[in-house]
Order: sequence, then structure tokens, then C-alpha cells
Amino acid sequence: MKNLIIPMAGKSSRFPNMRPKWLLTHPRDNNYMCTESILGMNHNYFDKIYFVTLKKFEKDYAFMKGFKENLKKLNIHKKTKVVLLNRETSSQPETVYLTIIKEKLKGSLFIKDSDGYFECEIKDNKNYVTYANLSDVGNIDATSKSYIVKDRFHKIANIVEKKVVSEFFSVGGYSFNCCNDFKKYYKIVSKTPGEFYISDIIYAMILDNQDFYGLESKNFKDWGTIKSWDNYKSNYKTIFCDLDGVLVENASVLMKPYIGESKPIDDNIKTINELYNSSTKYIVITTSRPETARKKTVLELKQKKIKYHQLIMGLPHAKRLLVNDFSETNSFPTAEAINIYRNSSDLRKLV
Repeated sequence: MKNLIIPMAGKSSRFPNMRPKWLLTHPRDNNYMCTESILGMNHNYFDKIYFVTLKKFEKDYAFMKGFKENLKKLNIHKKTKVVLLNRETSSQPETVYLTIIKEKLKGSLFIKDSDGYFECEIKDNKNYVTYANLSDVGNIDATSKSYIVKDRFHKIANIVEKKVVSEFFSVGGYSFNCCNDFKKYYKIVSKTPGEFYISDIIYAMILDNQDFYGLESKNFKDWGTIKSWDNYKSNYKTIFCDLDGVLVENASVLMKPYIGESKPIDDNIKTINELYNSSTKYIVITTSRPETARKKTVLELKQKKIKYHQLIMGLPHAKRLLVNDFSETNSFPTAEAINIYRNSSDLRKLV
């Protein structure tokens, strides 16, 4: 059996005054952070997937119904189980150990952090640490990671927690070719006083001549702190963009130029199309054109090659005000306004 475990039984202390971080809504497709975190992996490789958290979270947030719907939407519900533990664990290794015992797991084990994303290809049941190069990623908190030292054959000689000993840091994915090995070394390492990590178990195994290899990942996204999460989310925006006077020269149903006859504002169209293509922007075209002109407007948008996700018509020809809420999980400001001179080509300077 090939098992994937996502531990989520910690305190989320770096996300104060809000629900557990793994329950936060990801902006890409309104999934939970934790389910979004495993989308870079080949789910077909695993026989079973276990999300492990606490009974108290179901009592406090009643998340299970929505969680099951989320799993179904991602088409992984048939092989996935949510494991609810009775008490808060002291460490990620303890969460994994209790899951192995509770579910009587056998076979290989892959442990995946719930607060980050990466893509990698697992081809066999070797012991692995997934890693990235510091020079290949953006601005991250380097002191919060664990680091590996490896040879040219990718065999790991050392792994160190929260100390930069090389340019290769763990992205939060750990493969063990045998659940029993993890249990054995957990029992050894857990006897040492103080906090310990998955990396400590791996280091103990390396000292005991167990081979671990570096597995290179790509497209790493770090969501481990509220700062990194907010920075990541800031890339996502819903953009409400007026049509007449912004993307095409102002048109009217009452006088020339009539709807469909006005010239495109090419620079602004190029800008809005680039935003659309970024995959992190949701484009809503707004207009005071009446609903009776929808067919003609849709045709015009197609002819002028204007990309969008949604078209809202029939708005009053008047000032527009956008109201949105903010909170600890949705930081201020959550709404902004841009005013652009009619028929100008200044959109790129303003967005």
C-alpha cells in the first residue's frame, strides 16, 4: 500500500485569532488550503490518502460536510479518509505515528505538509526528501526551513532543521519506504526531551545507514506563515472593468457611435488579456448597456478578442461603489478603486 498523510493536528500558532490555517479558503478555486496543497502530486500513485486532524475542530467548525464536498470536487473522495484524533499532538511526527497505529497502516508512507504547494514525480518507494533550491524561489523565510546536504547522486548526507547549511531546503514532503521504519525511529527519537521534527527521524535513520535521497520539486509555494499566505493571496484579484470608455471607445444605444461600432482601445485590451492569462485574475466586464444588447455585446467582445470570465450588463449610468468585508483571514484593504479618463490608454499604468 502506498499511503499519503497530511498532518493537521497542530496549533496553527503562526495564524493567530482565526480558524486553523488548513481550513482557510484558497483563492484559486475556493478549496481548503490543505486540499489545494496536494494538487501538485499524482494522486493516482497513492492507494490511500489520510487527512489527519482533531475531533475538536469538527466540533468547533463543523467542517466535515464541506470537506467531503471539496474532496468530491477534486475527485479524490473514494481513496481519502479524514482521521479525527482525540487530542492535540505535540509534534508532526506524533500525528503521523498515531495515524499509522490508528489506521494500522502498512507499506510506504509519504508525509505532506498542509501549508505549502509543490510539484514532484514519485517513481518508486525509496526514502526521499523533496527539496528546492533557494535561488529558484521567491522571498521566503529561510530560517523556518530544514536543509539537506546531498552528493551528486542526490544521496542525503545530512539534514538540519532551521539552519541554512546548503542551498537545498525541504519543501515539506517526506517519503518513507516502510511505515514500520517510521514507527521504529519515532520511538527512538521521541525519547529525547524537547521539540522534534520529521527531519530528526530522517537524521536518525541516516546515522543508522538508512539511505535517503533528494527528490527535486518545482513551483514551490509557501503558505506557512500569515505573512507568506497574505503575500501569496495578494496575487489573486477579481477585476471589475468597465467596457465603454475603457476597453472600447465610449458607445451608446441612443447616438453614434452605436454599440458595436466603436473602436477598440488596443493597449487596454492587451492589458486586460494579460491579466486574464495570468490565471490569478478573474475578469468581470461591467457595462450600462441593456440586457437586450447582450448578444451584440458578446459578439463584439469576441470580434475584438477581449478575454473575460463574466459579463454584467444593465448597470445604471452612474457612479459605482464596491463594498467588501475584511478580517484576520482577509486582510485590509479588500477593495480598491481606479478611475481612468474616458477613451485613454492608461490602464496598464493603473493596475
